[in-house]
Amino acid sequence: MKIESSVHQERIKNIYDEYKNTVFPLVAFLEANDAEFPIEILNEVRSIFSYFSRVYDDSVTDDEIDCELSKAENHLKRAILDCYKYNCISLYDFYNRFRTEYKFADLSLIDNGDFLAKITQNFAEGKRLLFEAKKSERKNKHSEDLYMEFEAAFDLFLKNFNLINSKIALVHKVSKKARWTRFWGTFGFWISLALAVAGIILSVV
Repeated sequence: MKIESSVHQERIKNIYDEYKNTVFPLVAFLEANDAEFPIEILNEVRSIFSYFSRVYDDSVTDDEIDCELSKAENHLKRAILDCYKYNCISLYDFYNRFRTEYKFADLSLIDNGDFLAKITQNFAEGKRLLFEAKKSERKNKHSEDLYMEFEAAFDLFLKNFNLINSKIALVHKVSKKARWTRFWGTFGFWISLALAVAGIILSVV
């Protein structure tokens, strides 16, 4: 069937645009960080284009086109929501891995302490927003509200991700300094211990 309704054409365009400009970049970002394409998102994308294909059938009526497009739009919203949820988890884990890897580095040396303060604050607020979004999800809150809540958490986690990567060279620098400090501290401890033991032995002899 040739879709002649300008309203239908606009809805189709909006779905394609939203997929191209939102879903695809979010999935690409997730794949780049975690090397995976979650099956839940893949199923939503399949459903979107499955309903899409039906609107072009020669036998469908305008009312049926409305129905199929509504279903596609609902699956699109769900796909975007899942993208935000999975990316929140991915970036949450990224931050924890970062802090574990550089736990001995004095991050307060970067930007006079501003860097450490910002990433700590951003993560704490992102974590709070994610927790609130999860609570809303359990309460079966409206999908549009859930979308906005998970998006807000994602934005903060992404802000942290970008900030950390913009300062990673400085992070490596203070981390290297910390490793040398720990090395010489440990070395000095064993030297002192050896000298103390030698002193005791000589005093006995």
